[in-house]
Amino acid sequence: MSTGTLAAVNSILVGEGTEVPMLGGSFDEASGFWFVIGEIVRPDSSGDDLLGIWATDTDITVDSFDGELLAVDGGSSQYSTAPTSTALTVDPAETRPGIRCFTQLAGELAK
Repeated sequence: MSTGTLAAVNSILVGEGTEVPMLGGSFDEASGFWFVIGEIVRPDSSGDDLLGIWATDTDITVDSFDGELLAVDGGSSQYSTAPTSTALTVDPAETRPGIRCFTQLAGELAK
């Protein structure tokens, strides 16, 4: 995951102090999109932070990431200004892109 992609996600979050500290991501050949997932941390939350999943057709591994991010789940739709995709929707527990991203994110957290 690139620092550019992380910065792009954080730049579209709503709410003072809301951030995504790290991202996981993967490319889904079936859709042709990259999916990124991260925990949306809100300063006023009491441990009830949620995951947000965004999609883009731009390579998320390059530091100069400048692609459009689309919200594809409830967390990303509610806590970011990304346009909501009606064609791409992801349930992280039931779809391959979500599971791959979550697995990568879990690996990063374990480091």
